[in-house]
Amino acid sequence: MSLCLKSFSVAVLISAVGAEASACSIVFLKPWQNERVVQETDCSFKNGGDQDWIQGGASLDLGNGFVGQKIDRSVNVIDCNNRTGINISGPVVGLTSCGPSIDVDEIWPLPTGLVPTAEGRLADLAERASRRDLAVYFDVNERFKTEKRKDRFDQLCGCKLYYPDSPGAKL
Repeated sequence: MSLCLKSFSVAVLISAVGAEASACSIVFLKPWQNERVVQETDCSFKNGGDQDWIQGGASLDLGNGFVGQKIDRSVNVIDCNNRTGINISGPVVGLTSCGPSIDVDEIWPLPTGLVPTAEGRLADLAERASRRDLAVYFDVNERFKTEKRKDRFDQLCGCKLYYPDSPGAKL
């Protein structure tokens, strides 16, 4: 390999590492800089959490009383009939300077094998996700309760949008 090509390769590597580092540089907000969550009519939101890091896409109707929403690098699936939900984290595809790199696009929209069925329950969905080596977290209703009210987003927004008569829409 020529010296010129080696220098170019090193420069590309340094710039790639620098780009990754700057893309993940964490800047902590002062309490007075923290903005209120903004949630749209399609349930998408920004500025979640005390550092405004949590963002969510539009809620989707998954059928049979279930709604789903991509939230950062994971997916919430809510059972509107029972006001319960699970969070499924996408597969780890590598490591960055900020931690694991998660490929949420592999599980959102939910692949056929993970879509809740009419007789399905969240426990069944969680089991199918676990068989695919996806991380599953229960108690999504409790997950952000420790956040200040201005930093919380409505996790049951999709129930209100798609299943307004369901128990999940009544909270």
